Amino acid sequence: INDAKDLNLEDEGVIISSDANGATLEMTSINLFDTGSVTLKPEAIPTIKKISLLLNSNKYKKYRIVVEGHTDDTNESETLPSNWELSGARAGAVTREMISNTMDINRFKAVGLAEISPAYPNKNPYGEPIPENRLYHIRGTLY
Repeated sequence: INDAKDLNLEDEGVIISSDANGATLEMTSINLFDTGSVTLKPEAIPTIKKISLLLNSNKYKKYRIVVEGHTDDTNESETLPSNWELSGARAGAVTREMISNTMDINRFKAVGLAEISPAYPNKNPYGEPIPENRLYHIRGTLY
């Protein structure tokens, strides 16, 4: 396994690129959670397994992984007091799933960023909500 193409991850909306912190991995077409939920949707599990395979490959095995949980700008959880807890729990859920796929726990950090750093803008320049951007809540950085 050398890249996302080998596992057809690009077809599933998984993009690997880089930024100032290192390599980044974004899931752009998969909604991992229902509104307000911290439980991974069953249809997200196969993609996370493929990502785990990729990140365990020789090309990426040396990297540490930061899983960032995001929320949109609404307070969508009925059971958690704020988007801080929701975003952190989502990052933890993805991290737990990846660790269950034989990934080393010592490679991970799980970070909740609430709505202060959305993965995609929640509103357009006119202040109107962008509903489709409120669906994507996880980003990963390899460093």
